[in-house]
Amino acid sequence: MKMAQMIKTATVALLAMVAGARAQNGGLEEAKAGLGTMVIMANGFSDEIGLAVANVYRKGDNIFRKSPVRLVGNISGGKAEFSVKNLPYGEYGVCVFHDRDGDGKLEHTFFGMPGEPIGYSNNFEWGLWAGYPSFERMKFIFAPDSNRVDLTVN
Repeated sequence: MKMAQMIKTATVALLAMVAGARAQNGGLEEAKAGLGTMVIMANGFSDEIGLAVANVYRKGDNIFRKSPVRLVGNISGGKAEFSVKNLPYGEYGVCVFHDRDGDGKLEHTFFGMPGEPIGYSNNFEWGLWAGYPSFERMKFIFAPDSNRVDLTVN
């Protein structure tokens, strides 16, 4: 191996180590501040028509109103992924719905049931016998070692 090639390889390796240390330190600083990145993984979308809309709620939020944190994303392969950065650790509830008509609103049936596919955190499923969703039924703990939420939209 030529000297120039060895220097180039060593430089690239050193830059990668510095970048990795910075990323770890940034994550450490974020954790010290009590903040983290929540990852929301929604699956079960029957097609890619329209958009996926995620609503993130904290205790005390009215889950029947527009959420303080609302994310809109595309659907690909029956899935949608969202990330919320710099979010304080604590109790949260999440719902994701398939906004098939792209109007940004969850449609409802005549009886008040969701008219578009929807999924909730903590495996809550809306139904006649289950009753209405509530923060207590959707809540989960968002913490440094538990930052991912998986839910199914149906």
